[in-house]
Amino acid sequence: MGFFEENRRRKNAERYERAERLERLKDQFGKVKDSYRNLSDEEKVALPGVVSELSPQRVMTVGSVIVTYRLNAADPLSAIFSLFSAGSAETKIREILTANPNADLVPMESALGVKIINIQRPGGGGGSIYASR
Repeated sequence: MGFFEENRRRKNAERYERAERLERLKDQFGKVKDSYRNLSDEEKVALPGVVSELSPQRVMTVGSVIVTYRLNAADPLSAIFSLFSAGSAETKIREILTANPNADLVPMESALGVKIINIQRPGGGGGSIYASR
């Protein structure tokens, strides 16, 4: 088997694995949504605190920019779903900072489903710290 055939087989296997993973995630999220609907009002109020505790701080770099963030517990369903697909917020942050390294991510928190904790840029004097909610 040649290099190109092996490479094609590997890529097809990766696509198949991604598609299977996505289906599993959709199924898991469906179960989470159903469970959320069955919660009492009191449990729904307590859920953001639980999600916040489960959501560790994450650190990523894009070029010379360092971003520390956590999943936004204010929207529990999105935050819980993000626990299964954490890469989506990171991918979007990476795209934004690649396009504009000086972008202000704080106004985009809601759309990204995250809470920005700290952004450090070169010459920025150690970064901007944002109070956690």
